[in-house]
Amino acid sequence: MANHWGVCTAVVSKWRNALEVEPITVGTRRLKSYVQTEALTPQLRAHLSRTKTGKPRKLTRRGEARLLAALRRPKSAQWFKAMAPHFAARRGKPVDPNDRAWTPKEEKLIGTMPDRAVAKRLGRSVSAVTARRRQKEIPYLNAVLRPWPDAEIKLLEKSSDENVAKRTGRSLKSVQDKRRAVGLLVRPRSRPWTEREDRLLGPDPTPNLRCNSTVVAWTFTGVE
Repeated sequence: MANHWGVCTAVVSKWRNALEVEPITVGTRRLKSYVQTEALTPQLRAHLSRTKTGKPRKLTRRGEARLLAALRRPKSAQWFKAMAPHFAARRGKPVDPNDRAWTPKEEKLIGTMPDRAVAKRLGRSVSAVTARRRQKEIPYLNAVLRPWPDAEIKLLEKSSDENVAKRTGRSLKSVQDKRRAVGLLVRPRSRPWTEREDRLLGPDPTPNLRCNSTVVAWTFTGVE
C-alpha cells in the first residue's frame, strides 16, 4: 500500500486505524496466496525436497493417508460433544510454550484504550491485542472516530471551540469540523468600545463610521 501510494508505512497504518480496516482482509489473503504460489519455483521445490529427504517419518504412508482423511471428514455433533472438554481445557493456553498467557488483569485493560496503546503498555504486539479483543468480543475503542454524544454536542451551543476541546479531550480541528457539520456557527458577542479604540478613530469620530463594522474592521486590521 505504501509503495503504490508513495507514502510511508506509518501513514498507511494511521489511515487503516482511522478507517477501522482490519490488518488482514480478503484482498490481503488473496495476494499472500498468490505470492506464495509464485514463490514456489521448481528450484525452491527441489531445495525443500532435499531438506526433507532422509528424515525419518513418524507415520507410514497408510497412516498419513488415514489421518488426512479423518481431518477432512465432516464432524458429527457427537464428535464436537466429545471434544468439548478438550477444547475447554486448551482454551486460553498458548500453542507455543514460549508465548505468554493472558492474565485477567491484562484482559481488563483491553477496550479501555486503543489497541496500539494497550500493546505498548503490556509489551505485546498490536495483532495479539486485536486478536484477544475479538476473541473476548470487546468493542473497539478508536479515539479518532469517537462518536459525539448529545451532551458534548450541546456544549457547542454554549462554549467556544477551545473550551469544548479542553472539556471533551478532543482536538480543536475535530471540534471545528463537528460545529460545521451540525451547523452550529456561533458569532462572537459584541463588546463595548473602549477609550483607546475611540482615540484610534480620531478626535471627532464620525457616527456612521462606528456603525459600519466593515470599515472598523479594516481600520484595526490595517487593510485599506
